This record gives sequence, C-alpha cells and structure tokens, in this order.
Amino acid sequence: MTRNTCLIVLLLCLCSCGGAPPPIELPSILDVSLMFAGVDNADPGIPDVPKFEVTPSDYGKILVLFADRQRDGRPSARRGLGHIDVKTTDGRTIDIELYSTGAGPGAYRIGDIYYRGSTDAEIIAVLKECNQRSNTAQSNGGDS
Repeated sequence: MTRNTCLIVLLLCLCSCGGAPPPIELPSILDVSLMFAGVDNADPGIPDVPKFEVTPSDYGKILVLFADRQRDGRPSARRGLGHIDVKTTDGRTIDIELYSTGAGPGAYRIGDIYYRGSTDAEIIAVLKECNQRSNTAQSNGGDS
C-alpha cells in the first residue's frame, strides 16, 4: 500500500470505529435510587428552580422528558439552563446538563452526547412542579 492509501484507511477506521461514544441508557424508575434537579441560568425571563431532591414518585415525570430524544449531530454553543443528577441502584451517576434554546426542541447533554427533545418550557414546567411537591413533602416530614 502506498502511504496515501494507508492514511486514508487509517482515517476511515478512526471515523467509523472510534467515532461518537455509545449513548448512555437512562434507567427505569425502579433503578433510580436518588435524583436531584434544578434550573440555574442567567436569563431573567426564566425563573430559577433551586437544586432540590426529587421525590421518588416524580422520577418518571422527569425521565419521560428525555425518552424521545434525538442525537444532536451539530450542537451549537448555548447558555446553560440547569442540571439533573440521577443516581442508580447499581451505583452509577448519570449527569444531564440542560441548555437554553429559547424555542423549538430543548437541548441537553447526557454523558458526552448532545440531544434535542422536549422544549425548554416543558422541562422547566416539570421541574417547577416537581420542586413544589418536593418542598411540600419536606414540610410534611418527608411524606409524598
């Protein structure tokens, strides 16, 4: 093989074999041991939701936001919107970074992969609702 042919083969292998990392599968609600969420951004039009511990009855309401996600092959620079930490029963921690899009599908990163799905408004509304229930549960002594 010529040197140019070797370089082409090497580049093809790197692109196809060592490309994007495999997606991180989100756990079922039965496999979640703990979850924290919050909205913390600098956009004055979007209210912050202080980081809170999600009640177990709300795990599904949050995870479903990311069920129909589509990989974002061309993520652009965006302002941070918030963060969700999911701890699993087998000891893994899954970090979901939320990004502000303003309109259209929401943007987020799970592990090293960027996705689009749900909308900023849907994500914020669910997190606000879950935060209110979490605060109510804490004020009632932990009952949900």
